[in-house]
Amino acid sequence: EFWGTYPLKVGNRVLRSKDTDSKEALEIRKKLLPYIKKSGNFAKLMKGLNKELEIRKKDNSLTFMQMISTYINNFTWERYYNLEQEEAIEKTESI
Repeated sequence: EFWGTYPLKVGNRVLRSKDTDSKEALEIRKKLLPYIKKSGNFAKLMKGLNKELEIRKKDNSLTFMQMISTYINNFTWERYYNLEQEEAIEKTESI
């Protein structure tokens, strides 16, 4: 599910390989497995990824999406996972 959701290509940049059995995919799977084995972490990963994609499509910044290996190594989805809650808190505080 994660591999299929992550963009394959943006502009001229290829962000991941097509084949789920590629060397790259196997390395990503190996890195992600210990993380997603913990309860709730896969949902967190997917929520963060989907939120980032939604934001990047809205502001037309999809071309700045990281390569999949960088995304995994930096746990980038964690920056976007709680974004909805933080935005709601900021709006409430400003009222």
